[in-house]
Amino acid sequence: MERSEIHILVNPMLEFSKRLISKDGEKNNFNEYLKCFETVFPQSLTKLIEKHSSSPYPVKFLIYDSVLPWTLKVARKLGLDGAPFFTQSCAVNSIYCLYHQGRFEILPRGSSGVVSLPCTSMPLLGFDDLPWFVHDNISYQGVRDVIFNQFSNIEEPNWLFCNTFDELEYERFSLSDPIFPTIFRQ
Repeated sequence: MERSEIHILVNPMLEFSKRLISKDGEKNNFNEYLKCFETVFPQSLTKLIEKHSSSPYPVKFLIYDSVLPWTLKVARKLGLDGAPFFTQSCAVNSIYCLYHQGRFEILPRGSSGVVSLPCTSMPLLGFDDLPWFVHDNISYQGVRDVIFNQFSNIEEPNWLFCNTFDELEYERFSLSDPIFPTIFRQ
């Protein structure tokens, strides 16, 4: 009779995850990380820009990710101009911006109605067409804050950069579109 052997299957992802766990038991959460980031990063960015001010290639204009709106304050404090870069499509950012401005209401889950956005180029949207954090005010508050705070100073920059193609979202760039009024300012 053959002797049976014990086989142990080790899940590499589980082992990797165990190594990522903090040994002191401290649980870092996203909101704490954001607070730390917003405290430390502006100082580091200021030092970096000042360091390069006397180099042959000083910083002259700051393009920053739109989820870091405080970056414009850092740039202006140092005598620079800056502009946010919206990495999601213009249509998606329009939905976020309209919601942030309170310009449309969310229908309750299970509703058969649609949301009509106050811009002619957007189709009617149902509940499930909208991102989850638009209609979920409780879960992941830090993520919601990051997404919607990118529009907290939308009127301040002289320039806005969006990830899009004019042929794909031509109507979003209409001069009469009130969503991004600063888009053609310069």
